[in-house]
Amino acid sequence: MSTTTKNQNKREEISRRQVLTGTGTVGAGVLASALLSGSAHANSHNHGNHTMHQGGGMNQMPANMPQNMPSNMPANMPPNVQLMQSAQNCLTAANICVNHCITLISQGDTSLRECLRTASEMIPSCNTLGQLASMNTKHLKKYVEYCLVVCEECEQECRKHAGHHWQCKNCAEACAECIRQCKAFLAA
Repeated sequence: MSTTTKNQNKREEISRRQVLTGTGTVGAGVLASALLSGSAHANSHNHGNHTMHQGGGMNQMPANMPQNMPSNMPANMPPNVQLMQSAQNCLTAANICVNHCITLISQGDTSLRECLRTASEMIPSCNTLGQLASMNTKHLKKYVEYCLVVCEECEQECRKHAGHHWQCKNCAEACAECIRQCKAFLAA
């Protein structure tokens, strides 16, 4: 393959990457805009007789809205917002913990090997939990039961290192909150 052909292929690859990145960014922006401007078109279309629209319309905060949510959030939020938030917090804390563990393990400290394993397992579990909670799927209860176990294992392992590594401490605390939210969901 000639140098010219290689450069053309590289330009095509970069171009595709830029297009995909740009498309993802635009899509996320459109989604965020649509969610945050829900009240802007509340009177321009009809969703039928949904219970969340009754008794005050789109601009009224639902009773199940967590206290830490901004007051300008649309009222048509999914019923599992606290579960979604705790899963997202867990996901973020676990990513930080995993990167910390990888750094230390690459430097020869293998004491965080099990912490790395449990946090790595928790990442896709909480990612999926957040997605399923946002859809309020009929299978959510079964998945919450599974995710509860994964978060308990991760919290237990991260607590062992919390005194020496703030990353593990934050991950354990995020897991503990997700565990509380999972238990609250299962009890409801």
